[in-house]
Amino acid sequence: MAINRQVKRGAPLLAGALIALALLLVPALHAEGETAPQPDLAGQARTALKTGAGNAASLAAKALKANPLGSAENTNAALAMFWLGQFEDSARYLRRALAADPDALAGLARLDTLVPARDINPRLAELADRVERDADLCFLAGCLLLLNDDATRALPLLVRAEELAGADAQASRLAGRATGSTGADRAHLRALAALRDNEPAEAARSFAFAAMDTPTAVENYAGLALCSLLSGNRDGALRMFELAQARTQTTRMLDWLRTLQPPMPVTHTAAKALEAQPGPGKGGLQLAMLAYVAAGCFDSAAEASVRVLLADKLDDLAHDLRRFMDQHGLKGNPPGLEAAQPVVPQPVDPTPGTGTEPPAEPGLPAAEQARRLLKRSEFTEAAKVLEPLATEEQEDAEVFFLLFVALVGRAEPQEAASALQVWFLRADDKRRMKLNAVRELFPRNEHDTRWKQQVLALRDADANAALPRLLLCYVEAAAGNYAAARSELAVALLTERGNPTLRELNRLLKLDSYQENVTPGTIPDAPTPRALLGRATAAFERGEYETALSDLLAAQEGDPAMKELAPALVRVHFALGDYQRAARAVERLLAEQQVAAKGARALDFSMVAGYGQNTAAFAGHVKALQDACAARFSPVDECLVLGFLRFTQGDYSAARDALQNWSDSNLEYKKDLNAGVLKLLEYAAKEAK
Repeated sequence: MAINRQVKRGAPLLAGALIALALLLVPALHAEGETAPQPDLAGQARTALKTGAGNAASLAAKALKANPLGSAENTNAALAMFWLGQFEDSARYLRRALAADPDALAGLARLDTLVPARDINPRLAELADRVERDADLCFLAGCLLLLNDDATRALPLLVRAEELAGADAQASRLAGRATGSTGADRAHLRALAALRDNEPAEAARSFAFAAMDTPTAVENYAGLALCSLLSGNRDGALRMFELAQARTQTTRMLDWLRTLQPPMPVTHTAAKALEAQPGPGKGGLQLAMLAYVAAGCFDSAAEASVRVLLADKLDDLAHDLRRFMDQHGLKGNPPGLEAAQPVVPQPVDPTPGTGTEPPAEPGLPAAEQARRLLKRSEFTEAAKVLEPLATEEQEDAEVFFLLFVALVGRAEPQEAASALQVWFLRADDKRRMKLNAVRELFPRNEHDTRWKQQVLALRDADANAALPRLLLCYVEAAAGNYAAARSELAVALLTERGNPTLRELNRLLKLDSYQENVTPGTIPDAPTPRALLGRATAAFERGEYETALSDLLAAQEGDPAMKELAPALVRVHFALGDYQRAARAVERLLAEQQVAAKGARALDFSMVAGYGQNTAAFAGHVKALQDACAARFSPVDECLVLGFLRFTQGDYSAARDALQNWSDSNLEYKKDLNAGVLKLLEYAAKEAK
C-alpha cells in the first residue's frame, strides 16, 4: 500500500482545533485604565480571508471571541472553515450566524469575492463527495451555492437537508426566500429524486403531497401516472393520466417528460407490459407511448403512436408526439435495450458483522476512526482510512504515526518504514522518544505484544535489511530498551548510513538521558467490552443513566457487533429523553433481530426489564415520552419509540396509532432501512382489530 504523495492545490489543510486554539491565545482586548479603541476585527477577518492571508482563521477567531453571537463574526468563521476544508465546523458557524440573523446571507457579496476564487471549486468538489447523507453538509453546500448565485443547484441541496434532518427550519426558510419555492416545489423535487432512484412508491407519495399543495400543476399528475405504472397499478396509472391530460397542453407535458429520467430499463419494461396486455385501450397505449418518451426510448414511442393512430387516426396526442419528435430530432432507442433487465433495488442489511453496515459514527474525524480501528487490531481498515490523509501537505504528523502502526500490523515493512520516517522527521524529540507510544493505542497488553511480534517477524524474514531494523529500533526505544535499540540501529546503519531518520535516532541514543534502560510505567488493560456492558447495566438499574451511556459507548467502540448493545442503547437513550438516538437504536435492534425478514414475532425485547426494581422511574420516562409526542408538531422519532414501546408491552392498539403517526409524518421513509418498523405496524394493526 503506497503512501499518497500527491501534492494538491488549494488552501492548506489545518487541524480542526485551530479556531479553539486561536481563541485561547487571543490577548485581552482592554488595557487597564482607559478603554482602548476597539479594532474592527470582523472587517480585518473579511479582508484577510478575501486575500487568502495565512492569519485569516486566527483573525476570524479573534472577532468571534470578541462577539461570540455576532452574525458577521460567525459568518466569517464559517467561510474561513470552508476555505480550510473544515466543513463540519463551517456548517456549525453558518447555522449560528443565521440563528443570529436569518437574513445574514442576503447582505453578502458573491462567494468568489469573499474567499480566494481559485480555492472555491476544489473545496466544493471535496464537499460534493460528502454531502449525500449529511444534513449539515447539504445545508452548507446549498448556502454556498446561493452565495454563488446558483439557486438552481442550491434548492435540491437545501431540500435534501430538510429531508435528512426531518425538519430544518433554516434550510426551509432559505429555500423559500432565495428561490421563491414552496412546500409543493420541494415535494416535487423529492419525488423526482425518488423516481430517478427507482423508488416509485416514495416518488408517488411526494407527487401526491405536491399535487395537494398545487392542484393545478399537471406535472404532479403525470408523475403519479408514471409511478403507478412502475408499481404495477394499471388502473391508478390510467386515472392519473386522464387528470394530467385534462389539465395541460401536450407540448408542455412532453417537454417535462424529456427531463424526467426515470430508470430506463424498468420504465421500458413497464410500458411494454402495458402494451402487451389484452385490450390495453387507447388510453393504455397513450400512457405507454409517453412512458417511452420519459425513458428516452423514442423508437418505441413512435411504434406505440402508430398503434394509437390505428385505433383512432385523428388522435391529437399521437400526432402531437410525432410532430414534437420530428421538431427536436428525437429518434432511436438506447443501445442494448432489449437485453436490459429491470433493476430492482436490493435492501441493505445494516446488521453489524455483515460487512454492509454503515459506520457507527459517520461524522467522526478520520484520525479518530483510525485510532478506534487500531484499538480493535483492524489494521487493514485503519490503513484505508489513513492513506488518503497521508499527503505531503498533511500538517498533522500523528497521521503518519498511526499509519506506521497500521502498516506494521499488515506486515508491510517498506511502507511502514516510510510512514515512520515521515513522522519521525516532523516530530520533536520529546514525542519521538515518548515511552509506551504504541502501547497507548491498544486496550490490552496482549494486543501490544502481538503487534511487536509482527515487527520481530519482519526483521527475522530478512536479517540484513535496514528498514525492519529501523522499525525495531524505534519499538525498543519506545519500550525504554535503549541498549537493544542501539544494537538494531548499528545493523541498519551498515547499509543506510545516509538515512536521515537513522542519523537522528543515532544522535538521540547518544544523549546521556538514553544511556540507561528504563522501565516505563505500566498501562492497565482497559475493561473488555463485555465488562463495560455489565457496568453499564448495573449503572442503569441504579438510575445513573449518563454513566451507563458512557460505558455503553466505550463498549461499542471496542466491539460494535456485540448483540446486547442495541437493546441497552434503546433503554439508555429512552431514559435520557434522547428520542432521536433511541429511534436509531430501535432500528438497529430490529435489523439485528431480522424482524423485517422473520416478522414481528421475532422481536425479543422488554424496556422495563432493564430497570430492575425501579419501576417508578420507568413510569416517569414513559410519561415524558408521551408528553414529547404531544408537544411536537411532527414527532417522528418520538412516535417510533412510543410505538415500539407499546408493541413490546402488548398494547397493540396504542402501538398501531403511534406507528401510524410515525409513518404519516416521516417524509424520508426508506423501505430498505425501516422495513422492520413496518412489520411492527402491520402486526399491531392486525392484532388491534
